[in-house]
Amino acid sequence: MSTITIPRADLTSEEVTRALSAGLGPRYHVVPGMRMPQACLFAAEPSQDPDTILVSTGSGRLSNRFFRAQVTLTRPSGHTVIRIRPGGTSSEFPINALGIARKIRHVLASAPDIR
Repeated sequence: MSTITIPRADLTSEEVTRALSAGLGPRYHVVPGMRMPQACLFAAEPSQDPDTILVSTGSGRLSNRFFRAQVTLTRPSGHTVIRIRPGGTSSEFPINALGIARKIRHVLASAPDIR
């Protein structure tokens, strides 16, 4: 799991969603308020936590269940920690860790709007 620390406690999931959508482009589907189950064969489901964002390849109903990652925000004492967890089981996990999760980390680390 990769993490990024932002020195802002007021960073919202909407700001992170906008930064991801702009940085990743139309090939990626960025959905706030959704979480991925552990097994990649199952569809994403609504999250009780509004600071959970699901990112997958493809768009809309055609989003890919195999190539996805989950972004979660937490706000401990004056800053925001963004955690990026690649999806998939043992065979998909390395691909997602080196692919989609790494790309998400790069986009968020270089997004000027969330700093």
